[in-house]
Amino acid sequence: MIDLQSELERRFGFPSFRPGQREAVEQVLAGRHTMVVMPTGSGKSLCYQLPALIDTCEKRPGPTLVVSPLIALMKDQVDALMTRQNARATCINSSLTFGELQSRIDALRDHQYRLVYVAPERFRSQAFVSALQSVSLFVVDEAHCISEWGHDFRPDYLNLRKAIERCGNPPVLALTATATRRVQDDIVRQLGLDHPFRVVTGFNRPNLSFEVAYTPDVESKLALLHRFVTQENSEDARGLIYVGTRRDAEEIAAFVKSSCERKADFYHGGMGGEARQKAHESFMCEKVKIFVATKAFGMGIDKPDIRFVLHYSIPDSVESYYQEAGRAGRDGHPSRCVLLYSPEDRALQEYFIERSELGERELESLFQTIVKFASDSKARVSSLLLEQELDRDGIAIRVGISELEKVRALTRGEDQQDAMTFTLHAQRLTAGHLRQGSGNMRRRMEERRAKLRGIIRYAEGNACRRQFILHYFGDSASPVAIEQCCDNCESRHQTRTVVMLEPIDHAVLQGVAGLRFPLGREKLIGMLRGSKAKWIAEWDLSKHPLYGCLPFHSAATVEERLRFLLRKDLLKTVGGRKPTLQLTPAGEVLAREPVDLASLRTPPASQPPPRRPVTSRSKWRSGETSASLLETLRLFREGKKTPAIAKERQFSVNTIADHLAELVALGKIDVNELVRPELQELILQAIGQRGLTSLRSLKDSLPEKVSYPQIRAVVNAWKLDHPEVAEAASSDVAKTFLATPHPRELAGPWDEGFALDFTGSFQGREYRRSEIGEAVYQLKYQGQEEQAKIIADRMAAFLETHPAFAHVAALIPVPPTIRGRRCDPVATIVAAVSQVTDVPCIPLLYRQVARQPQKSLQTLAAKTENARGAFAVTDPENARGQRLLLVDDFYDSGATLAECTRVLRACSPKFIGVLTAGKTVHHA
Repeated sequence: MIDLQSELERRFGFPSFRPGQREAVEQVLAGRHTMVVMPTGSGKSLCYQLPALIDTCEKRPGPTLVVSPLIALMKDQVDALMTRQNARATCINSSLTFGELQSRIDALRDHQYRLVYVAPERFRSQAFVSALQSVSLFVVDEAHCISEWGHDFRPDYLNLRKAIERCGNPPVLALTATATRRVQDDIVRQLGLDHPFRVVTGFNRPNLSFEVAYTPDVESKLALLHRFVTQENSEDARGLIYVGTRRDAEEIAAFVKSSCERKADFYHGGMGGEARQKAHESFMCEKVKIFVATKAFGMGIDKPDIRFVLHYSIPDSVESYYQEAGRAGRDGHPSRCVLLYSPEDRALQEYFIERSELGERELESLFQTIVKFASDSKARVSSLLLEQELDRDGIAIRVGISELEKVRALTRGEDQQDAMTFTLHAQRLTAGHLRQGSGNMRRRMEERRAKLRGIIRYAEGNACRRQFILHYFGDSASPVAIEQCCDNCESRHQTRTVVMLEPIDHAVLQGVAGLRFPLGREKLIGMLRGSKAKWIAEWDLSKHPLYGCLPFHSAATVEERLRFLLRKDLLKTVGGRKPTLQLTPAGEVLAREPVDLASLRTPPASQPPPRRPVTSRSKWRSGETSASLLETLRLFREGKKTPAIAKERQFSVNTIADHLAELVALGKIDVNELVRPELQELILQAIGQRGLTSLRSLKDSLPEKVSYPQIRAVVNAWKLDHPEVAEAASSDVAKTFLATPHPRELAGPWDEGFALDFTGSFQGREYRRSEIGEAVYQLKYQGQEEQAKIIADRMAAFLETHPAFAHVAALIPVPPTIRGRRCDPVATIVAAVSQVTDVPCIPLLYRQVARQPQKSLQTLAAKTENARGAFAVTDPENARGQRLLLVDDFYDSGATLAECTRVLRACSPKFIGVLTAGKTVHHA
C-alpha cells in the first residue's frame, strides 16, 4: 500500500493535497480512465507527475505521455522536474532540431524517460508512434481543445483517440480548467473513454477578486492603467496584462515602462522564436515585473506570485477570460482580476471569429489548392503557402483541413519538415461535401459568437461576477471569497463619502432606471428635456415619469452631468456599435432615493442648490475593509511595528506596509501615525512639484531616508482630500503618452533598427492612421512630396538623439518594387533626410530581379522567398568598413530589409542600421 501523503511530502515538499488531487492520483494508480476539472492554478499537473515518479507500474513499464499544445509550458515543467526531482523527463515538439528530435525518439524507444511531453501533431509521425511500444499513462492536457464546442478547438487533438489505440489503450487522464458540462461530455466522447472517473472540484478561486472598469476610449484605458499600476499596486507587484493585438502588446509595454516607470516586456505571435523565449524568461526569472502579452503567450504559465491579471481589452469568451485571469494568485494570496471594457472592443473579437472559419467557396479553394500540388493522389504542400493562397491564418487552415478529412475528401499524413502531406480520395468536392463542411464551420462560428455574448454579459452585468462565472460553468457552490468578491458586490456596501450629487444627477439616474429599454446619450438627454421628436411618440417615452423633467437645463449641461456620473461609476456604457447607458450597482442604489421634480421643473435661481453627499466606491478599491486589512489594523492597534506584524502574519514587510498605506486611504489610520510631520512636508512639497505621475518620480526627488511606504501613505492621505486631482494626474499622463511619438525597435539581422512610430491603430474594426502613417500614405499613394520634409525632420531628430545612429557614414535607400513611379517615396525621404543632416545618400543597392510587391503576399515565408536574390550592390568598396543606415518607408514583415542587410553584409561594413518611417499594424 502506497503512503501517498509521504510520497507527496518527499517528492514535492507539500504538506497536504489540494482538493481533488488525492482522488485523481488514486484513480490513476488504479489504472482507471479519469477526467479532472480543476480551476487554473489548482495543481492539475501533480495528478500525473506524482504517479509517474512513484514508478510502480510494473505491468506497464513505459513512460507517462503528456499531450500538450503549450511548448513554453513543456520546457518549464521538464526543467522543473529534472532540477527538483532529478526525473527522467523530456519534451518532443517542433522547436527541436532534426538531430535532437531523433536522439530523443531513440531514447524514448529505449525506455529512458519516465515523463514525455509531446505536441498533438507529433502523432502524425510514424517514427514517433513506433517508438511508443508501451505507455503507462496517456495524459491529455488542455483537454477542452478536442471539443468543437470548447473555446480553443485544435483539430490535431481529434487524432488522439487513434493515438491512444496505437499506444495499446493505456489508462487516460484528461485535464482541463475551463470545460462546461457539455464540453466535458464531448471530451469523454471524442477520446473514447468508457465511464471515466470524474474529479470536478468546482470553479471558485476564493483568493481572486473580479473587477470591470468601463473605458470608452484609449485615453481612459491608459489613465486607468496608470492609476492601477502606480497607485494601487506596490513597486514589486508582479502582473500580467493581456491585450488583443500585437501593436497593443508593444505599445502598452512601452507605456508601462515610460509612463508608469515599471520594468515591463511584451510577447506576441509576430516575434521570432528567440525573441519570444527571451521575453518569456525575463518574466519567469523576474527581470521584469509586468508582462504584456497577446493570447499567444499560451496557457499554463506556472508562476505562483502574480498579484494581478489585467485585460486591456475583452477576450473572446468567459472560458478564455477565466483561464487567463486564473494565472493570478496561484500561491493562494489575494490577487486581482481586472477587465477594462469598451463596447468597441467586441468588434475586434467579431473580426477574429469571422477570420477563424472558412465558407463554402474558401473550403473549395483550399481543397483545389491541395489538388494542384498532387501527383498520383499524393500531395505535399506548405501550410504557409495555403495561408497565403486563402488569406487566412494557420488555425483556420487546419480547421478547414479537418473538415475535409471528416467528409473523406482527403487524409492528412505525416508532416515532412515544413510541409503537410495528404492522400486525396477525390478530385472535386461534391455539393454535399461543401454543405457538410461549411455547415460545421457555421455552427462553430455561431458557437463562438454565443461565447462572445457570454463575456459581454459578464462585463456589462450588475450581478455578482464570481456568481456569474460559477453559474456559467455549472457550479452551484456559493461564491465565497477570502477578501473582496467583485466590484459589483462591493459597490452595494459602500462606506466612504467621496462625491456630491445634485438633484439633476438623481433625475438622470432615475430616468435611466425607469426605462423599459436602454437609450443612448443623445436620446436620454432628449427624453429628460422633453423632446417632441417623432421617436418619443413611437417609443411611448412621453409616459416616462421623468419625461421633460429638465426643461430649463441645456443639452450641454445634461451631457456634462452624464459624463460626471460615468466617471463616478454610477452609470456605465454598454452595447456595441450603438452604445446605451445603464446603471451600475451603486447607481441602482442611488436611483431609489427621492428627487424633487418640482424644483427641477422650476427655472433655476441664480445660486445653485448645495450638492448632497453620497457614498460611492473608489475606482479600484471598495471602502469596505477586508478581513486581511482588519487583522493588520488590529495588530497595529496593539502597538506592533511593521516587521513584527509581517513576521506574525507570515507576510513580507512590503505587503504589511501596503496594508497600512491602504488603511490610510480607507480612513482607518491617520497618516500622522505612520509618517513624521517633517517627512510629510517633504513628500507634500514633492507632490506639488512633480504631481502624481508615479511614486518613483516622487522618490527620485526626495532624500534617501524617505521610503516608498511613507510616500505611499502620504499620497493616499492627500488623495482623500483631492480625489479629482488624483484622477486628473493619470489622465494627463495618458494624454502626454498619446501625443508623443514612440519609436519602435525592429528585430532583424541588422545591428540596430527602429521605426519612428506605428503607422496607425485599430479601434475595433476601424483603422486610424497615426501622424507618421498619414504622412507616408500621402507621399506614397497621393504623391504629396511635401510630406517627405515632415518625415525627414522626424528622422533627423531621431538620429540626433540615438547614439548608434549619430555617426553613420551613408544613408542607403531601399530600391523600389514598382519602377516608373513619378515619385519614389523612399528615395524622396532619404534625399530630404540627407539635406537636413548632411549625411550623404548613396544608392548602393539596386533591384536586379523584378518581383511582385510584398504587400500582395500574406505570409513571412512567401515574402522572404519573394525578396531572396532580388538585390545587388553597385560598388562593394563603398560599403567596406563603413557605418551604413538602411532607410525604408514601412516595416511590415522585415523580409525586404533582411535581404538588403544580407547583401550588404557580404561587403563587410562596420555597422548596419535600419530606420523606417512607420511600422505597419496587424490585428493579431
